[in-house]
Amino acid sequence: MRTRTAVMGVVAVAVVAGVATLSVAWAVGAVGWTLVELPGADNDILRELTLAALGAAFLGLGVVGVVVGASARGARPVPGAAVGAAWALAAASLLLAVGGAGIVAARSAADQLSPVLATPDLLDPPAADGRVVVLVAVGLAVAALGVPLVASRRGPAEACPP
Repeated sequence: MRTRTAVMGVVAVAVVAGVATLSVAWAVGAVGWTLVELPGADNDILRELTLAALGAAFLGLGVVGVVVGASARGARPVPGAAVGAAWALAAASLLLAVGGAGIVAARSAADQLSPVLATPDLLDPPAADGRVVVLVAVGLAVAALGVPLVASRRGPAEACPP
């Protein structure tokens, strides 16, 4: 497969992950500002800004991928196994980004609503930090972008179909 095609597949998934992460960050911020007047509510703007920055990192990776993919015209074809690995990493990255953003949203809602509920013990937010999960997802997306680029520059050209 062409290097540019493999890279653009990864870029598409990274952009989707970035848009999804930014959407959740926007929603968490909107809910936080809606409930800002609740007495005792924990409105942590750093949580929203961190999630938005990670979403922007996905979009930035997409831009880098487009630029690098466009410049990969003379590169060797990418072996099928490398393409599969890159797209599997990209898919795992998307799943982790959406899952991590969901964890951030759940923890944010629990922090904001627990002071006003009669039985806040019924809220059971995840113990994990969703921002770390999204950060791992960004790392997987970077690896997914690197796999076809490295694979197109290594290995014998005869091993890859034209």
